[in-house]
This record gives sequence, structure tokens and C-alpha cells, in this order.
Amino acid sequence: MPQSIIVLIILGIFIISLLLNKWSFGITGITTCILLFLFYYKGDIGAAFSGLTNQVIFLMVGMYGLSAAFARTSLLKKMQNILNSLQGKKGILLVLCIFGVAVLFGNFFPSAVTVSLMMTFVATLGNENEISADRLCVPIAGIAGMSMGVFPMGSALVAYTAMNAFYEGMVTDARQLVTMWDPFKMGIPMFLFGFIWCLLGYKIQPQQGRALAPSAKKEGPQKEKAAPQKAPLSKRDETIVYLCFGGTMIALLLSNQLGNFVYGVPIIADLILLYTKAIPNRDMVLSVCSPTSFMVVGILSMSNALGTSGAGEILGNAVLSLMGKNPSPIFAFVIVMFATVLMTSLMSNIATNAVLCPIVAAMAIAAGWNPVPFVIVVRKLAWCAILLPSASSACAMAHASSGQLLGDSLKFSIPFVLVTMLGAMASVFLFFPSIGGF
Repeated sequence: MPQSIIVLIILGIFIISLLLNKWSFGITGITTCILLFLFYYKGDIGAAFSGLTNQVIFLMVGMYGLSAAFARTSLLKKMQNILNSLQGKKGILLVLCIFGVAVLFGNFFPSAVTVSLMMTFVATLGNENEISADRLCVPIAGIAGMSMGVFPMGSALVAYTAMNAFYEGMVTDARQLVTMWDPFKMGIPMFLFGFIWCLLGYKIQPQQGRALAPSAKKEGPQKEKAAPQKAPLSKRDETIVYLCFGGTMIALLLSNQLGNFVYGVPIIADLILLYTKAIPNRDMVLSVCSPTSFMVVGILSMSNALGTSGAGEILGNAVLSLMGKNPSPIFAFVIVMFATVLMTSLMSNIATNAVLCPIVAAMAIAAGWNPVPFVIVVRKLAWCAILLPSASSACAMAHASSGQLLGDSLKFSIPFVLVTMLGAMASVFLFFPSIGGF
């Protein structure tokens, strides 16, 4: 059997496991790695668990540890009181504040960082009120994705160069390359449409997520009662937590200058907390070794397998073949949008971006169309496709934190994706009507 088919079968098992909801996200992730180990990599344990060495994992688990420490501080308790005071008649103000902070973070941080930070704050809301923590997790993942590069600041100012790198060797005219302002023109309508739906649609999900393992359902109430019994942090320990958390935030803001070093900063902060005994070892271990962490390992390992086996390219070409012969550019644009969402849901946003961008650029250039909107919409929608946890590490964190059944979260995420597509269509008609196409 061809290796690419084996990888696609394992991908199918991964998706079915998520849909059945009979096992925790962590078990699904580890099972995916083991299947890759047995049937694709054939005994290469390092390759099968390659997600463990991905820099995103170190960033994510480090932030989990920091979040656990920060959650025990008096400052977070004060924040909880402020959030609670905004509920009730001022509920819309509370949601606007939370989503506004997510937008701000999303313009400076990768979506995985934004989601991990926001989960810390949102958790203080609990699930007793209409604006509950479980309802906000998946919308925050959507906001984090669509906020990336939507305003001209930070790394967004050079994002166009990464898009051009996928296809600049194919161009026949300089106008076929993405300029600095093109991503903003495509992103702003998508952002506005998506943000409005987030404000209106988060309530469509159940107030409290129901995707809990049997043991978690039994232990949930006891855990909620036990949490307040933890001894408060001393002034010394709180100071250390604040310094570690603040230093990490500064490092993330300087990510362009620090490069890959920034991915290790949260882990360094966690070690400082452990060596100074500012947070108990058990609390740190439980936070870092969460089911979400293991599921993201599985997702990243699967993404690597899709790329090396050629299965990702098979997916891309199969979906694009649906266009038939001599399609109109508008029809092709719509197909590309749906292909992006489908592929991202199955193989992660980063993998979809890498596989699909050169394919759609080559297709547009060969047809005599402007490739710019095609390339940009792949990049934008890949980060807005939040239908499944497998879409990205940010989605994995959000879906796992929400505890929503997949059927419940899809009630929100499907309309979210559709309205962002409408925003992309509006952008095409407004900003890309003339150069070589449309």
C-alpha cells in the first residue's frame, strides 16, 4: 500500500476518534503517534513523535505552566472580581473587553500564544453565568487566528514576503506578487464579519462543555470544591510569579528580535518557578502534562507525516480538481476557500499554507488571473478554519479547554468560517477587481 494512503487512513482514524468522543484528546494524540510508528515510519520512534520536538510544543507547555502559577496569584482573583462585576446587564461590555484583548494579543503573538494567554483569563469566569468560560474558548481561537496580521503593526509588516516566497519563481509580472498592504485589504473585511459573529454567536454553544471523560464527570465537582483549599501564595512567591510572567510577556513582544529563542523562554520561566519553589512541583506537572499537550503532539506529528508522504499534496490536488475545465475566477476562488478550510481541518493551518499556496498560485498564473487574492485567502482562511482541534495547536488548546462536544462547537465554528469567507469575497470585489483577472 502506498505510504501516502497509509497516512491518510491514520488521519481518518484521528478524525473519527475526535468525532466519537469516547477517549480523551490526549489518548487520541498518542494513538496517532503510535499508528504512525507502526505503519508509516516502521519503527522510527523519533519520527513518529516528531511533534515532541516542535518549538510550538515547548511554547505551549511552558505557557501552561506559567498559567497555572499565575492562576494562584491575588492579581488573578482581582481580575476575576472585575470580570464578574461586568456580567449581567453589562454582559456585552465584558465580552467586548475579552475579545478586544484577544484581538490585541493576536496582532503581536502567534495564535497559539494568544489562546494560551486568554485561557488563563477566561477560566476565571467559570461556567455558572451566561457568559461562561466554556462558551468563549472556541470563539477566542477564531479571533486569535483572524487577528494575525489584520492591522499594520509588528510582524504583519513583513508577512507579505513569506507569501511571495511560495511562488515568486513562477511569476511573469511583478504585479502578481503580494505587496505589503494586500494582506490588510483582504483581512479587514474578514475580521469585521468574523468579529461580529463572535459577539452574537458565542451563546449558540452550551453554557458548560459536555465533552468530559467519565472520570472527569465524576471528579469535576470535587475538583471545583478542592481548588479554593490551596494555600495562597506568599508575597515572595507572588513576586517571583509576576516577574516570570511579565518577563515572558516582554520576550514574546520582542519575538522578532529574539527569533527562535523566544520559544524556550516560558520553559525557562517554569524552571525558575520550580527551583525557587514558588509553585509546587505537582501543580506544574499537572499543567504541563495535560491531555491537550499530548493531542497537539499527535497533530504536529501527523502534519509532518502528511508533508513527507505526499498525502498533503494529494489532498490539495484532489480538492482543486473539483473546479473542472475552464472555471471562472470567482468560482475558482470559492473552491480555493473551501479547499483551504477542508485541508486545514484535516492537516493543520501551517501544512495547508505550505501545500496549497504554491498550487493555487500556479493555477492562477496559468489561467491568466491575479494570484494575489488566491494566495492571501489561503493564508488568512487557514488561520480562521477552527472547525476541528486538528486545524492548529491553537484550535487544539481551545477545543480541549472548552470541553464542548464537536457537534456543539460546530454550531458556532461553521457560521464563523462562512462569514469570514463572505468577508474575503467582499474584499475581492472591493480591492482586487482588475490586475490580471476578476
